[in-house]
Amino acid sequence: RAQGSAPYIEKVFGNKETFFFQNYSPTNINYSLLQTADLVVVNGIDKLDEALADALVTYKNRRGSLLIIPGLHSDGASYQKIISFQTLGSPSSELTELNSPDLQNPFYRNIFEEKTSGLAMPHATQVIEWGADRSSLLQFKNGKPFLSQFEKTFLLASPLEKKYTDFFSHALFVPVMYRIAASGKKSEQPLYYSLSNSTIAVQSDSLQGEELVRLVGRQEIIPSQRSINGQLLMELPKYSLTSGFYHAVNNPDTIALLAFNLDKNESALKQLAPEEAKTQLGGKKSISIFKASDAESFSQEIKERYLGKPLWKYALMLSLIFLLGEVLLIRFLK
Repeated sequence: RAQGSAPYIEKVFGNKETFFFQNYSPTNINYSLLQTADLVVVNGIDKLDEALADALVTYKNRRGSLLIIPGLHSDGASYQKIISFQTLGSPSSELTELNSPDLQNPFYRNIFEEKTSGLAMPHATQVIEWGADRSSLLQFKNGKPFLSQFEKTFLLASPLEKKYTDFFSHALFVPVMYRIAASGKKSEQPLYYSLSNSTIAVQSDSLQGEELVRLVGRQEIIPSQRSINGQLLMELPKYSLTSGFYHAVNNPDTIALLAFNLDKNESALKQLAPEEAKTQLGGKKSISIFKASDAESFSQEIKERYLGKPLWKYALMLSLIFLLGEVLLIRFLK
């Protein structure tokens, strides 16, 4: 941010449990860190030098999110590589009220618990303009845009200074800034990882110090790990890790929540042909394969193989015959 700019952005993103925030002056920028950021905020810089403009173009081309907050005398020509706007020569000294946001816009989805039409809106003085934008996220009462989104680049029409707006003290400010930050989240972490994965990768640009990252869940392990290009690669132990949720912890911060599940092959329901099954089981002679067209014939084959023929009927018949013979002998032979 420019020297002397109000620190409202720092206050919004200063929550260390949620954000890893770094602030640089235009003359002291860490360009390598800039390229790994999820969101870059250009706050109150009137003129971009060539090096910064080129770095922002590279960052933008990598689909990074960019928020531009103008200074009072922003040089539109120096921003031309990134976005096009014009600086108003003599901005009005009066603050103009903004229209209520269009809550049907996907940008505002799930921001408000309930919709209200009586929301008091902030005021602002426009210092730059970029033409009509019917899809702007916020606009003045005259229809001109106050906050617009161009893919993943966001542009404000006023500096965040008390003289030019009270947007920073309005209830909209924090959720809008958080939503802008969320739009820049680069890491598309899978919903879960398979236990058969040998390695996994998580964003590591917020890691500090040499302390190793621990996986804490049903058990706690410290996997082999190394950092490459802003990502932390962790090698999973093949047999000791069990399924469940694990926090990737780098004291005192949790950098990711990871889910591990059994391999999909564990739940495969594909049926094998008899010969395929015998081949996969090693073709041993001790393996028996049953072939039956329906449940009844299958049950009959099981009984014949392992239960044999039921002889109790024959035994009962013989018993009755012998009993009958004994009765006859007693009756007719003295």
